[in-house]
Amino acid sequence: GPQKGLGGGIFNTGTLSLYNTTVSANTASGTNASGGGLHNSSGTLTLVNSAVAGNASESGTAPDCAGALTSSGYTLIGTLTDCTYTPGPGDLTGVSAGIMRWGDVLQLTTGSQGIDAGDPAGCRDQAGGLLAVDAYGTTRPLDGDGNGTARCDIGASEYDPAHPLQLMFLPCLTRACPPSYWDDFGNPASGWYTGDSPETLYAYAGGEYQLLVRRADYFAAARAPGLQVSDFIATLDVRSVSQTDASYGLIFGLAADWSSFYLFEIDATGWFGLWRYNSNQTWTRLAGGTSAAIQTGSASNRLKVARNGAAIQALVNNQLVASVSDSTLTGLRRLAVSVFTYNQPDADIRFDNLLVYPVSCGLGNILAQPSAEAGPASWSGPTDR
Repeated sequence: GPQKGLGGGIFNTGTLSLYNTTVSANTASGTNASGGGLHNSSGTLTLVNSAVAGNASESGTAPDCAGALTSSGYTLIGTLTDCTYTPGPGDLTGVSAGIMRWGDVLQLTTGSQGIDAGDPAGCRDQAGGLLAVDAYGTTRPLDGDGNGTARCDIGASEYDPAHPLQLMFLPCLTRACPPSYWDDFGNPASGWYTGDSPETLYAYAGGEYQLLVRRADYFAAARAPGLQVSDFIATLDVRSVSQTDASYGLIFGLAADWSSFYLFEIDATGWFGLWRYNSNQTWTRLAGGTSAAIQTGSASNRLKVARNGAAIQALVNNQLVASVSDSTLTGLRRLAVSVFTYNQPDADIRFDNLLVYPVSCGLGNILAQPSAEAGPASWSGPTDR
């Protein structure tokens, strides 16, 4: 059973074996948190053909696992920091699992290293029997001769390229939280601001939303059309095509007149900042620094912001980088994307897959609004990056 701050997914003190299991999207809470996915305290924990990745710990340590873990083979672990790990054959460690969450669904996505990486002799249950289907009814390859020509996937789900978003349910490991808003920017008519000027370009570009800022020391932003939220969880994929000196990210708690908001941003060097912009046109730094969780250069990063009353949590690639309490800006407010340039012009930033969830089932307030517009043309941004 769970202990406070120990084991966001599973806390173990006995003898536990996990066969064909996926443990992801869990968080260990508290300043002394440990083992966002698994925490093995004094027992024996064995993994077989299982995936443990994409978890988080509020303390910043042991995001995926803590304690002693043993693999009997074909197991994927995202981050081994603070784990004592005894590997088995065919293991994958320190890799991105490519697990996507859809409410209670945890599924391998296209390109995941867990696809076709299971036991060449076939995925088997605790009695050694071959599994014809995964935990959710999708057919698994039955390669019982062990020649490796049709291997099953690591974890609870079998990737189906014909239905990559097929719903699958993981009992007990996650809570339902289906998105209330989703824009993958594949539809140029979805309502985001578009426009071209000597200073900026706002455009849909190749299934992403593009903000190109042509001037140094400049600010550009565009808010999500038809959206207001109070308590929520929002995720956004961001990448810097230009890799210029600029920061970019997600604005939340945005007033209708842009007079106040929160900003969670990163840059291409691995820096992040969490700010509050006040109605008196001043910036308050809530958190900031550098994080190894941030993919540098032109790589895409997934930002996540969770707002529940005064509690604000900011994550990059499912790793918690900031947790603060601030109740200055509350109530139904808007979301936006933004770019600040500093010493260099021509910052080309792309945004993708903006999803907004209730904090939990039945919690949150999301209303449609009929407006969408760009932010102020020029703005003095935060200066102590």
